[in-house]
Parts: sequence; structure tokens; C-alpha cells
Amino acid sequence: YIVHLGTDHRIRFDQSEDLEDIQTAIALHRTALRYVPERTLEPLHLSSEIHNELGLSLAELFRHSTATVKSDIEISNIKDAVSAHRRAVELVPDSHPKRPELLRNLGLSLSLYFEHVERTQNVFDEVIKCFMGFSTSVPEFHSEHLKNAALCASMLSEHPDFASKHQAFLAHNRFIDAFETEAAWLGHSVRARFRKLTGWRDSVSHAVAAALDSEQSMVAAEWLEAGRSLIWSQVSSLRDPISPEIWDRTP
Repeated sequence: YIVHLGTDHRIRFDQSEDLEDIQTAIALHRTALRYVPERTLEPLHLSSEIHNELGLSLAELFRHSTATVKSDIEISNIKDAVSAHRRAVELVPDSHPKRPELLRNLGLSLSLYFEHVERTQNVFDEVIKCFMGFSTSVPEFHSEHLKNAALCASMLSEHPDFASKHQAFLAHNRFIDAFETEAAWLGHSVRARFRKLTGWRDSVSHAVAAALDSEQSMVAAEWLEAGRSLIWSQVSSLRDPISPEIWDRTP
């Protein structure tokens, strides 16, 4: 209950921007950690969740600062956020369904650290590793592929000094692969799927631009078409005739 109360304070901070709310959230999350031992089996996942929530709150406090030059206290906050998120990842196995989300949160905290504290290749590479660090062999992870792949592609595109055009192209290729399978769930109505796709419009445009930048004009055309006609290709696939094998089994 303590960790949930802390999360509620962070959510309220998003609306109120009252520093007391986010400071209370951080204090409650730190208090919750003291009551959950990490060495027992079942609380491992709970401890990971608390570390994750603490990291989110610390990162939110750091993000709230508008100062161009960060103070020592602010830098300490983002360092603590990175440490908390890193610990959250360490506490769960590779097969855990929350791991992609935990890696994404670690990557986002590291990206803040990269932008404002230590703009080095090592930090940048760790950010990319977090966004790309998910297992494609676990079905539960598929819903998270698109978010992580989009963040990775965006990071590479925004910082060309730290990555090659080929790296950016490969990252966008991975994004498009996830986009074609995860951007619009087939179970939703056509209207809902169109509404969902509007949120990925800029990401698809950036992917096409990355392909053109890598002199992959045919791939760029394919990706542009994939973004434009995803819904109708889904609708068309549902109109395919039933295969004879299925008809024989269920007449």
C-alpha cells in the first residue's frame, strides 16, 4: 500500500506540479523498500517494482527542473534514479514479462543522464542496449517491442554523432517489423485501429527518412506503404478464402 500511495502522489504531481507531492512520493517509495527484503524468493518481484517506482519518481523530479545547469542535488537525483532502475532490472529474470518495461524505464533515465550530465559514448551505448534488450522468443514481450524499438530508433536519429547511419537504419527496420504486427490490434474496430495508428505517424516518417538517408529507396517506399495501408492489409487478409484443410476439419 505504501508504494501505491507513493505512485498516487507522483501521478498527482503530474497535474499539480507541487514539489511536495513528488518529494512525498520519493519518501514513501524509499520507506517501502525498507519493508521488503530482497533475499527472499517471492518478494523479489515486489522489490523490483518498488525500485522501479522510486526510479520513476526521482526521474520525474529531475525532469521537472528547468535549470540549464543542474545542481549537485539534481544530478544526485538522476544518478539515484538510474541506480534504482538498474536494480529493478537485476531483480527479475530474463523471462519475466515486466522486464522490457523495466529496461525501457532504465533507458529513459539513462537518456536524461546522457542529455544533462554525462554526454559520452559509453552512456549512449547503454541507453541503446536498454531499448534493444528484450527477448523476441517470449510471447508476452511482443506488446512492448514497438515502444522500445521506437525509442531506440528515435535516440539514434536524434544523435547522429554517436551512431552511424547504418545503425539508425537497422533500428528503424526493427521498429517497422514491430509496427506491422503490434501497432494496431486486429481485435479492435477499424476506427479504433486508425486512431491508434495516428500516434505512430511521426515514427514511421522518421523511419522512411532513415531509409532514404541510407540510400535504401526501395525499402523507404515499402515502409511508407506499410504505414499507409496497414489497416487495409489487415482487412484484406480477413477476406481470404478459407483454406481447404480448415474447411475439411470444420465444415
